[in-house]
Amino acid sequence: MEKMKECPFCGGEAKIAIWEHGYIPVCKECPAMIKPLVAFRTEEEAIRAWNIRK
Repeated sequence: MEKMKECPFCGGEAKIAIWEHGYIPVCKECPAMIKPLVAFRTEEEAIRAWNIRK
């Protein structure tokens, strides 16, 4: 599995959180996340989305 990059806002460590029926990438240090309230089907999709964010 691909390693998650650090948060682009605070440099904090990121993790995958389980939300309802899927996964969302979030920062452990600040409220940053990808597509708030939209879950990805797999952890791999969530990590990929986090790592390619702009």
